[in-house]
Amino acid sequence: MIDDFRRTMQSAGLNPPEHIEPGRFYRFPGVDKLNGNTAGWCKLFLDGQGGSFGDWSQPGLKGEWQSHREQPLTRAEREAFRMQVEESRRQAEEQRRRQQQRAAVKASEILLGAEKDPATHRYAVTKNVPLGDLVRCGPWPQRGWTDALLIPIYDESGRVVSVQAINEDLDDKKDFLFGGRKKGCFHPLGKLRGTTGSVLIGEGLATVAAVVSATGLPGAVAFDADNLLPVAEVVRRLSPDAEIIFLADDDQKSDTDNNTGIEAANKAALAVGGMVAVPGMGRKADFWDLWHECGADAVRRAIGAAVPVEDQQGDKLEVKPLDVALAISERLPPKEFVLKPYYPKGCVGTVNGTGGAGKSYLVLVQLVAVATGRAIGIFKPPSPARAMLVNVEDGEDDLRRRLYWIAEEYQLTDDEKRLLSENLIILPGQGIIGPMMQFDGNGNPVENENAKWLREQVERYKPAMLALDTRARLFGLQENDNSQATIWMGLLENISRQHGTAIAIASHVSKGATGSSDQHASRGASAFIDNGRFALNLTWLDDNGAKAVGLPNPSGYTVLSHAKASYGPRAEPVYFRANEHGVPVQVDFANVLQESLSAALDTLVEVLAEDHPEGFPKRDLMQGRGDEAKKIRQEVIEVTDIKKSDFAKVVDMGIESARLEEIAGSRGRGVGQQALVKPRLSWKGTNWRKLTKNESCQSILTEKQEHKTDEKINWQEENSVSFFQRKNSEINLTKNPPLKGDKRPCQFGLLPPGADPLQPGQAPALSNTDMENKNGLLDVEGHRSSRPTKPGPTTVTI
Repeated sequence: MIDDFRRTMQSAGLNPPEHIEPGRFYRFPGVDKLNGNTAGWCKLFLDGQGGSFGDWSQPGLKGEWQSHREQPLTRAEREAFRMQVEESRRQAEEQRRRQQQRAAVKASEILLGAEKDPATHRYAVTKNVPLGDLVRCGPWPQRGWTDALLIPIYDESGRVVSVQAINEDLDDKKDFLFGGRKKGCFHPLGKLRGTTGSVLIGEGLATVAAVVSATGLPGAVAFDADNLLPVAEVVRRLSPDAEIIFLADDDQKSDTDNNTGIEAANKAALAVGGMVAVPGMGRKADFWDLWHECGADAVRRAIGAAVPVEDQQGDKLEVKPLDVALAISERLPPKEFVLKPYYPKGCVGTVNGTGGAGKSYLVLVQLVAVATGRAIGIFKPPSPARAMLVNVEDGEDDLRRRLYWIAEEYQLTDDEKRLLSENLIILPGQGIIGPMMQFDGNGNPVENENAKWLREQVERYKPAMLALDTRARLFGLQENDNSQATIWMGLLENISRQHGTAIAIASHVSKGATGSSDQHASRGASAFIDNGRFALNLTWLDDNGAKAVGLPNPSGYTVLSHAKASYGPRAEPVYFRANEHGVPVQVDFANVLQESLSAALDTLVEVLAEDHPEGFPKRDLMQGRGDEAKKIRQEVIEVTDIKKSDFAKVVDMGIESARLEEIAGSRGRGVGQQALVKPRLSWKGTNWRKLTKNESCQSILTEKQEHKTDEKINWQEENSVSFFQRKNSEINLTKNPPLKGDKRPCQFGLLPPGADPLQPGQAPALSNTDMENKNGLLDVEGHRSSRPTKPGPTTVTI
């Protein structure tokens, strides 16, 4: 059984360990990697009947295995297996993340301990070209080398993540730090961020350094051919307007037509719209060889002769027949989702919203979840991934505010903020990008320059999820014409399939929609939905919906319905309520009802304390018998919006929580032996109904100081919408005046002394660990901290 699992991995090119125990997670060298590499991984499930595996160095290499069975799996067994596969992949990703973090720390330690002069290293002497200021020389513990040339590898933000070491021997042996990141990371030579001229990208340090020396252009060392494209994508983000020139290694061989270096450079250039320069020496060579043998002028001529790469496939149309025999003999893994169960990879669908319900805000929250890999309520991405928003409806400032308050509401960590800045691409196109379709001279709908622009952006950034907001401004043709809608959806399907991107189109709900779960609730032609693979509807919660979840008042709540799902069951409805900044926050109605009852109890205690401090007959109060009981019930219901049927629950809650005291006995004629309920107050003597909300809060503070109670004041309560700050020795209400008729004591919070409230548009503050490093104290933009120190290689300005 286990041998079958091993053979499956071996057929994928992996060399797993000889001994595999069920339930354990194993790490081993990836495909064609040396001992000590741990890019390969596998896990045999506890029952020994299935397992999963992958290779981090080969992004497309991941698979699963199941033992042969006489009977097919039941639905429950299939679901259990799927969950095991997802858990093992999550475990693998977590192991990888931790390994990379440890490697980054180790890299910094190695670089800080490197004190020898790199100019004296044999490699630097042999190459005889300026290698830049960031290269170091010192011990390389991983291989026991005493004098290694150390080349720091940086991520997009300028933080060191790994190191390449070159030994002091005649073979120039090279080694990378075990577990360190390399994909999309590089060694910079010159300033890359914001460059509008040309930027060089090549494989080796000497190759790029030679061309930088000859031309004065900035460059990035990608370290190998496979990393050219990932580094180019980063450079394109750093410098959207730059001309990228790839320095192709000419890897020609006499026994084959394959040329790895030039083929990789062509592929990368085609993806990012770059150009390719070749040494042109008629033999296997790189640009250092050209510089060394022919001089700087030859290098400059070769760079000047760089040409753009044309798509070799052209417009040739080819449809290959499906291999049916393979389909029925080899089980493929389940359909992958960007956000399960809503957005399957490589598919197009719609997110329809009622006006003002917050669909644009909700889509942005989903994109934040994808970019950070963090579960935000029901939105649970499998791992961090690139996400992109093309918004032509809102201005840049509005998008900045939304993004800021999302980060605040969901309290993104420093690592999550870093991932967000790296993975989320927002393209504000209001007033710039228009409809993507138009009619040609014969009246036929065709793509225009805006559609071409969209293709280029998806090609450049390769997002896992793309959101288009809104369809009304991006379609451009007759919204109710099914044939025209089908052509536009075909355009998006083509983009989606080509890059495996889930495309969500934000649109408005039709006035004639029959309900929140109606898949054709979207305004316009039915082809927009029929040609999509998913549809979500965000609508205001109505009275019937509120009744179904036990909510007294639906005002302010929205419901997200999974109206169409082509690759699995539809999800249950999810409910949201916007916070004071408009951020949609998922709501648990069990908690909402409990909070409503608690608020009603607060009001009831106040009413009884003022009008019936001696107590009130319990049965009359719960059943509303008598004018006074009806008056009390009505006042509580009006203030808190609870249902009449829930009033008895309020009284019972008061007794159980000791907020109300139940006293047996009779109180007056006609009452009999009816029990009384009597209020208990935390602070006596306060007439809540005769104070304003601000006065009430000041009274609370005063009485707390006088009575020296031990009760804590939380500086931000869970459901509070009111904040206070200390300023000029006064306490001022800074947000949300009291609601009309609100007779409850206000919820309140205090900011810590000296703190200022956050202002809209203000960027979240970075911690000291984000802003400094222990050898240079530089942030990613090059700002130095107040503590002077010698600059070092662990953090740089890219």
